[in-house]
Amino acid sequence: DHVSKVSPILTKGIMGLDAFTLKNLEVFHSLSNQGTHGTLLDCLDNTLTAGGGRVLRQWIYNPLTDKKKLDKRLDLVSGFSDHKKILISMRKSLKNSIDIERILGKINQGKATPREIVGMQKMLEKIPKWKNELDKSNNTALNKFSSSFVVINDIVEKINNTLNEDVPIQLNEGNIIKTGFNSKLDDLRSILNGGKDWIRKFQD
Repeated sequence: DHVSKVSPILTKGIMGLDAFTLKNLEVFHSLSNQGTHGTLLDCLDNTLTAGGGRVLRQWIYNPLTDKKKLDKRLDLVSGFSDHKKILISMRKSLKNSIDIERILGKINQGKATPREIVGMQKMLEKIPKWKNELDKSNNTALNKFSSSFVVINDIVEKINNTLNEDVPIQLNEGNIIKTGFNSKLDDLRSILNGGKDWIRKFQD
Protein backbone atom coordinates (compact mmCIF):
# COMPACT_ATOMS: atom_id res chain seq x y z
CA ASP A 1 0.00 0.00 0.00
CA HIS A 2 2.97 2.30 0.55
CA VAL A 3 3.98 2.27 -3.15
CA SER A 4 2.22 5.10 -4.99
CA LYS A 5 4.19 5.06 -8.25
CA VAL A 6 6.38 2.58 -10.11
CA SER A 7 9.12 3.98 -12.36
CA PRO A 8 11.70 2.12 -14.45
CA ILE A 9 15.33 2.22 -13.35
CA LEU A 10 17.13 4.26 -15.98
CA THR A 11 20.82 3.49 -16.48
CA LYS A 12 21.45 5.73 -19.49
CA GLY A 13 23.67 8.67 -18.56
CA ILE A 14 24.64 7.04 -15.25
CA MET A 15 27.90 5.37 -14.30
CA GLY A 16 27.29 1.95 -12.81
CA LEU A 17 29.30 1.24 -9.65
CA ASP A 18 29.38 -2.31 -8.30
CA ALA A 19 29.70 -3.21 -4.62
CA PHE A 20 33.40 -4.09 -5.00
CA THR A 21 34.22 -0.65 -6.43
CA LEU A 22 32.18 1.19 -3.79
CA LYS A 23 33.92 -0.78 -1.05
CA ASN A 24 37.49 -0.29 -2.28
CA LEU A 25 37.01 3.39 -3.04
CA GLU A 26 35.57 3.82 0.47
CA VAL A 27 32.61 5.72 -0.91
CA PHE A 28 30.20 4.96 1.93
CA HIS A 29 32.13 2.79 4.40
CA SER A 30 35.71 3.01 5.63
CA LEU A 31 37.88 -0.10 5.25
CA SER A 32 39.68 0.71 8.49
CA ASN A 33 36.80 1.29 10.90
CA GLN A 34 33.70 0.21 8.90
CA GLY A 35 32.15 3.59 9.70
CA THR A 36 31.64 6.65 7.51
CA HIS A 37 34.55 8.74 8.85
CA GLY A 38 37.06 9.49 6.11
CA THR A 39 34.80 8.26 3.30
CA LEU A 40 33.77 10.19 0.21
CA LEU A 41 30.30 10.59 1.71
CA ASP A 42 31.79 11.99 4.92
CA CYS A 43 33.79 14.57 2.94
CA LEU A 44 30.83 15.73 0.85
CA ASP A 45 27.89 15.47 3.22
CA ASN A 46 26.97 18.88 4.56
CA THR A 47 23.23 18.28 4.33
CA LEU A 48 20.85 19.40 7.06
CA THR A 49 17.81 17.23 6.32
CA ALA A 50 17.10 13.53 5.99
CA GLY A 51 15.79 14.09 2.46
CA GLY A 52 18.93 15.97 1.45
CA GLY A 53 21.08 13.15 2.82
CA ARG A 54 19.14 10.60 0.77
CA VAL A 55 19.51 12.64 -2.42
CA LEU A 56 23.25 13.04 -1.90
CA ARG A 57 23.70 9.29 -1.35
CA GLN A 58 21.69 8.62 -4.51
CA TRP A 59 23.80 11.05 -6.52
CA ILE A 60 27.05 9.49 -5.27
CA TYR A 61 25.77 5.97 -5.84
CA ASN A 62 24.67 6.86 -9.40
CA PRO A 63 27.21 9.38 -10.80
CA LEU A 64 26.05 11.23 -13.90
CA THR A 65 27.82 10.81 -17.23
CA ASP A 66 25.35 12.89 -19.23
CA LYS A 67 27.07 16.25 -19.85
CA LYS A 68 23.81 18.23 -20.12
CA LYS A 69 22.55 16.92 -16.80
CA LEU A 70 25.93 17.49 -15.21
CA ASP A 71 26.06 21.08 -16.44
CA LYS A 72 22.50 21.68 -15.20
CA ARG A 73 23.42 20.42 -11.72
CA LEU A 74 26.65 22.41 -11.65
CA ASP A 75 24.84 25.58 -12.80
CA LEU A 76 22.49 25.22 -9.83
CA VAL A 77 25.39 24.70 -7.42
CA SER A 78 27.15 27.71 -8.93
CA GLY A 79 23.97 29.76 -8.59
CA PHE A 80 23.75 29.11 -4.86
CA SER A 81 27.49 29.66 -4.50
CA ASP A 82 27.17 33.07 -6.15
CA HIS A 83 24.15 34.01 -3.99
CA LYS A 84 25.31 33.15 -0.49
CA LYS A 85 22.49 35.06 1.21
CA ILE A 86 19.87 32.89 -0.49
CA LEU A 87 21.87 29.76 0.31
CA ILE A 88 22.18 30.66 3.99
CA SER A 89 18.52 31.69 4.20
CA MET A 90 17.23 28.45 2.68
CA ARG A 91 19.54 26.27 4.77
CA LYS A 92 18.38 28.06 7.91
CA SER A 93 14.77 27.56 6.83
CA LEU A 94 15.34 23.85 6.22
CA LYS A 95 17.17 23.22 9.50
CA ASN A 96 15.17 21.04 11.89
CA SER A 97 12.44 20.66 9.27
CA ILE A 98 10.23 17.59 9.11
CA ASP A 99 10.98 14.75 6.68
CA ILE A 100 8.30 15.43 4.03
CA GLU A 101 9.07 12.31 1.98
CA ARG A 102 8.68 10.05 5.02
CA ILE A 103 5.49 11.81 6.15
CA LEU A 104 3.90 11.46 2.70
CA GLY A 105 4.63 7.74 2.84
CA LYS A 106 2.90 7.53 6.23
CA ILE A 107 -0.06 9.55 4.92
CA ASN A 108 -0.45 7.09 2.02
CA GLN A 109 -0.60 4.31 4.62
CA GLY A 110 -2.96 6.23 6.88
CA LYS A 111 -0.40 6.20 9.70
CA ALA A 112 0.65 9.86 9.97
CA THR A 113 0.23 11.46 13.39
CA PRO A 114 -1.47 14.86 13.95
CA ARG A 115 1.85 16.42 14.93
CA GLU A 116 3.44 15.19 11.69
CA ILE A 117 0.61 16.73 9.66
CA VAL A 118 1.10 20.09 11.38
CA GLY A 119 4.86 19.78 10.82
CA MET A 120 4.23 19.20 7.12
CA GLN A 121 1.97 22.26 7.00
CA LYS A 122 4.70 24.43 8.53
CA MET A 123 7.14 23.11 5.95
CA LEU A 124 4.82 23.69 2.99
CA GLU A 125 4.01 27.25 4.01
CA LYS A 126 7.69 28.13 3.50
CA ILE A 127 7.52 27.43 -0.24
CA PRO A 128 6.26 30.90 -1.32
CA LYS A 129 9.17 32.54 0.52
CA TRP A 130 11.67 30.18 -1.16
CA LYS A 131 10.20 30.89 -4.60
CA ASN A 132 10.31 34.64 -3.98
CA GLU A 133 13.99 34.55 -2.94
CA LEU A 134 14.96 32.37 -5.90
CA ASP A 135 12.99 34.47 -8.41
CA LYS A 136 14.64 37.71 -7.23
CA SER A 137 18.13 36.30 -7.76
CA ASN A 138 18.15 37.04 -11.51
CA ASN A 139 20.07 33.78 -11.90
CA THR A 140 18.80 31.48 -14.66
CA ALA A 141 19.53 28.25 -12.79
CA LEU A 142 17.92 29.47 -9.55
CA ASN A 143 14.91 30.79 -11.47
CA LYS A 144 14.41 27.40 -13.11
CA PHE A 145 14.81 25.71 -9.74
CA SER A 146 12.10 27.99 -8.35
CA SER A 147 9.66 26.74 -10.99
CA SER A 148 10.01 23.19 -9.63
CA PHE A 149 8.26 24.23 -6.40
CA VAL A 150 4.48 24.09 -6.35
CA VAL A 151 2.61 26.46 -4.04
CA ILE A 152 -0.28 24.59 -2.40
CA ASN A 153 -1.89 27.23 -0.22
CA ASP A 154 -5.22 25.38 -0.19
CA ILE A 155 -3.69 22.40 1.64
CA VAL A 156 -1.76 24.67 4.03
CA GLU A 157 -4.89 26.68 4.83
CA LYS A 158 -7.02 23.57 5.29
CA ILE A 159 -4.59 22.08 7.82
CA ASN A 160 -4.19 25.44 9.55
CA ASN A 161 -7.97 25.97 9.80
CA THR A 162 -8.63 22.42 11.00
CA LEU A 163 -5.88 21.38 13.43
CA ASN A 164 -4.65 23.03 16.60
CA GLU A 165 -1.05 24.21 16.37
CA ASP A 166 -0.04 22.43 19.58
CA VAL A 167 -1.45 19.00 18.71
CA PRO A 168 -0.55 15.79 20.55
CA ILE A 169 1.42 12.98 18.96
CA GLN A 170 -1.38 10.39 19.00
CA LEU A 171 -5.01 10.67 17.89
CA ASN A 172 -6.42 9.19 21.09
CA GLU A 173 -4.99 12.05 23.16
CA GLY A 174 -7.61 14.45 21.80
CA ASN A 175 -7.47 18.27 21.41
CA ILE A 176 -6.60 17.92 17.74
CA ILE A 177 -9.43 19.73 15.91
CA LYS A 178 -9.81 23.48 16.44
CA THR A 179 -12.79 24.85 18.33
CA GLY A 180 -15.32 26.28 15.87
CA PHE A 181 -14.46 23.92 13.04
CA ASN A 182 -17.36 21.55 13.78
CA SER A 183 -20.33 22.52 15.94
CA LYS A 184 -21.22 18.93 16.86
CA LEU A 185 -17.66 18.33 18.06
CA ASP A 186 -17.80 21.55 20.07
CA ASP A 187 -21.02 20.35 21.75
CA LEU A 188 -19.44 17.00 22.62
CA ARG A 189 -16.41 18.76 24.08
CA SER A 190 -18.67 20.99 26.14
CA ILE A 191 -20.41 17.91 27.55
CA LEU A 192 -17.09 16.21 28.25
CA ASN A 193 -15.49 19.20 29.93
CA GLY A 194 -18.57 20.41 31.79
CA GLY A 195 -20.86 17.42 32.09
CA LYS A 196 -22.55 18.51 35.32
CA ASP A 197 -23.30 21.98 34.00
CA TRP A 198 -24.73 20.53 30.78
CA ILE A 199 -27.00 18.13 32.72
CA ARG A 200 -28.21 21.00 34.93
CA LYS A 201 -29.00 23.17 31.87
CA PHE A 202 -30.70 20.21 30.16
CA GLN A 203 -32.90 19.60 33.25
CA ASP A 204 -33.84 23.27 33.39
